[in-house]
Amino acid sequence: MSFLLKKLSGDKPGSRRNLYQIECHPLSEKGDRIAVFWHGFGASWRVPFRRRQTLPDCPEMTLSLTVTDSADPADVEAIGRELTAFNDADVGPSGRRPVVVLVRDEAGALKAGVSGYTAWGWLYVQWLFVSPDLRGQQMAGKMLTAAEDEARRRGCHGAFIDTFNPAAETAYRRQGYEIFGELPDFPPGRRRLFLQKKL
Repeated sequence: MSFLLKKLSGDKPGSRRNLYQIECHPLSEKGDRIAVFWHGFGASWRVPFRRRQTLPDCPEMTLSLTVTDSADPADVEAIGRELTAFNDADVGPSGRRPVVVLVRDEAGALKAGVSGYTAWGWLYVQWLFVSPDLRGQQMAGKMLTAAEDEARRRGCHGAFIDTFNPAAETAYRRQGYEIFGELPDFPPGRRRLFLQKKL
């Protein structure tokens, strides 16, 4: 079986929404070996399977492929739900749970915070924020310690984080994180660093 991808049209000039069509054509009357690929940030998955039934003809099988920057939230949720189901069947449930650390002043205003999650024995710190008046007081390290302690209580054995900020890199290295990868010019003129630490 072969698939032909054709770009049908774009929306208005300069739009980031494009419409594609995928056409299906049988190559033989026997089951064909097909490979389906999922591509994600920093990883890809290849799932081979064998078509069990002969498709005598499929010129009527037409799919639409849309590229957009304004997707329906329900569609985005469905993508995550399907991928989660696939991963659960492939390697087992992730046990994903949020981890949030909050620092407030006496008036209750948020002054610093960490947001991330634990999954598959790892802590991932997605966001770390420190207000300007608290910077230089090792607040990042204090919040990371709190998040790491909670991750250990959950049975995690490692933590990872990424940044393109040199000051943040210094803070994370001071906390015991080590670089294991980088993306140059992300953003332009900087490098995005990926750091990890054993817990």
